[in-house]
Amino acid sequence: MKLTAEVAASTAQRLSRVFQSDRSLIEAAAGRRTGSALRLHEALKSKPMLSLPEAARQTKLSFHAAASAMDLLAAQGIAREITGKRRGRLYAYHRYLAILGEGAETP
Repeated sequence: MKLTAEVAASTAQRLSRVFQSDRSLIEAAAGRRTGSALRLHEALKSKPMLSLPEAARQTKLSFHAAASAMDLLAAQGIAREITGKRRGRLYAYHRYLAILGEGAETP
């Protein structure tokens, strides 16, 4: 049980560092899109896979503003488009999911 708690605490600390690092990237590079990008970052923290319509709903941004903010997060390597489609694209907070997935692998 102690090992499980230590792994959980370590994972939480790593996620916190990733979140803070990514927030700093957004604040340094976003310019006038900073507010929208930070709102979208918060939405991805609560749900690490989002479509653009869902991102717009969660952040209360217009579709265009959400798409622009997602483009910024993708350009910074924070979010990644995972469908390869032109429409109905889905974006993932890939570093977050990678950390969570490390413990999910079975031998």
